[in-house]
Amino acid sequence: FAGNVCTWYGTAGDGQWDTAGNWDIKPQSGNGDTVILQNTGNSPVINNNMGTMAIAALQIASGSQALTLTGDMLQLDSVASGDASAYYDKAANAQITIACPLYLPTKDALAYFLLVSSAYTHVSGNISGPGGLDYRGGSAGDTKSEWVETDLLKLSGDNTFEGDVKLRPRRSELASTNALGKAGKSVYLCLSATSQYLFSAPGLYDYKFGISDQKGCLWFSADCQLAGFNFYSGSGSKVRFCADVPVQVDVLGAVSCQAPAATHKLDLSFPDGGHLHFRDSFVYPDVCIGVREDDGDWEGRDVTGGRVYFHDENTMIATFLNKYGGVEFYHPNFLPEGYVPYYDYRRTAGVACYYLNGNDQTIDHLDTTTSFDQAKYTADTGRFFETDAPAALTIKATAGGEANVSFQGPMSVIYDAQGDYRQAIYNRTIAMTGDLIVSNGTFALTGTTTMKNANEVVVAGGAFEIASTAAKSLQYVKRISVAAGGTLKVATAVDPFAGSTVVDLEKGAKLDVGSAFQLTTM
Repeated sequence: FAGNVCTWYGTAGDGQWDTAGNWDIKPQSGNGDTVILQNTGNSPVINNNMGTMAIAALQIASGSQALTLTGDMLQLDSVASGDASAYYDKAANAQITIACPLYLPTKDALAYFLLVSSAYTHVSGNISGPGGLDYRGGSAGDTKSEWVETDLLKLSGDNTFEGDVKLRPRRSELASTNALGKAGKSVYLCLSATSQYLFSAPGLYDYKFGISDQKGCLWFSADCQLAGFNFYSGSGSKVRFCADVPVQVDVLGAVSCQAPAATHKLDLSFPDGGHLHFRDSFVYPDVCIGVREDDGDWEGRDVTGGRVYFHDENTMIATFLNKYGGVEFYHPNFLPEGYVPYYDYRRTAGVACYYLNGNDQTIDHLDTTTSFDQAKYTADTGRFFETDAPAALTIKATAGGEANVSFQGPMSVIYDAQGDYRQAIYNRTIAMTGDLIVSNGTFALTGTTTMKNANEVVVAGGAFEIASTAAKSLQYVKRISVAAGGTLKVATAVDPFAGSTVVDLEKGAKLDVGSAFQLTTM
């Protein structure tokens, strides 16, 4: 810079910027001076009482004392980067608060924030002007399973600056909804394995977020709305939407992935009572609801009970894992043709649900076998698919084996698994009141599963197998109709009926009854 390097020592003890005894060289506005504030503890509050001060750059020297800068406006004229940033916080383990206004006078003027490891800077003063903001954080942390206030830049002012925004690793807190300046502009968030961005103010963050997603988290601690996201994926990326408190977050605009591929995962992790709504189209290759991961940068986070809502009919997801949460659909055929949905029920306790809300859905592939532990389930544990209004769920393929899957409400299930698929429902209370229609493959009831309230079972093709050891497992089912080419298999020693179920066998239908079961024909 052309001006002087002016260092504050605070020797006079009054904390006033205008007191010459506090400086080695007193800065002059417009001279291109670089101001260094020695963090000695002599002046925990430094007050700019000289009116608007135009300086090239502001630097906080190393030290561990809390420091607050108040008073009149500082104008940052720097367009440099690196160690010659407009603002450089070298004070590790100290909280630095900039409560005075900041002004960025030209489009090229950049509030370039650079923080060392464990530095904490809170900018509560308003940032205005044509310039922009760029933030580079300190060193990496070692955990991502909770919000960590280190290497933190916190912005809480009523900011109106107009320039570009780039937030880079490591951590930023957006403590006002206009923390990033003028509404409607694009904001770039760069994620790494230790990046965290906390949205802590209620209201609308009206920015077009572009995210370079490798690994990192977007945290929420207040009810808020966001305009939308565009992800520029790197190979094997993981981005997480997280909350530790029961907040409601509404993403009003579209969410898209610039380079869709099955290696890019978006994890959605909200606690019981938390709600995350995607109101517009959601196009992303791999979504995981309710996260518990042990992958080095995400140490065993365990969140149960939160719900994620997808509202737009143009949503497309290739891979869908629901581990711990609830997912709500508000359009039929939510997972469109051309993508291969993969529903995975990896549970050890609690509830994971898909709520159809009266919308018909088709699942190309339902995989319920991975990490399934029969010993941890009872007939009353959890639910899987549920609707409060009539809806049809069509399952096109399954991974087979025994699964702890259930269907609830006025739902009809159409099992149309092409090929030699057998899906067994183990130890569940299926409380759906619609029809079960088996078109292809084998749909089986095993363990102690009951399906007492289904209206009718229609075996149009494939097979319906009753192997449950529960008595009267189909107690109120009115009729079982088996068409030509279909099979009804009874592989249990107990009577699954209550004497009122009618079994219709068309010519060419097959009845396979085990020797332990006695069937009375009329």
